[in-house]
Amino acid sequence: MQEKLDHIAAKLYQGDKSAISSLLDNYYTIYYNYAYRIVGDATISKEIVLDTFTNIWINRSKLSKVLNFRSYIYTSIRNEAIDYIRKFRKENIESLADKYDSIIEIKENPENLIITKQELEKINDAINRLPPRCKEILYLVKEEKLKYKE
Repeated sequence: MQEKLDHIAAKLYQGDKSAISSLLDNYYTIYYNYAYRIVGDATISKEIVLDTFTNIWINRSKLSKVLNFRSYIYTSIRNEAIDYIRKFRKENIESLADKYDSIIEIKENPENLIITKQELEKINDAINRLPPRCKEILYLVKEEKLKYKE
């Protein structure tokens, strides 16, 4: 496998378009499965692999510096997956924070002071399902009034 990948890398470096097709035809499933194990989503896994292959093609002139093409691809896919997870978690935290704001926002009207037990349970359940770091961020943003970047 390594020799064939090294051969493909050499052809990519030379600008041979058939090399990217060969990479897709022979290795797509392997790298898709790897991405899927990280993100757990079929559509996102496809995007990650195709984005990685596209970036390899775009940056093919730098492939001469790559010592192990197989490791390079795995590392690229892992980095793309981690970027997706970071972005996804940030969006989820912000979405949850917005919901939290809209529910907790209390006005002087007595009708608005009533939060049903079910709504409160839903909020607490959603917060409890967050990873520990996300809970901490939510607490700091909502209770301590810090900004997300802080």
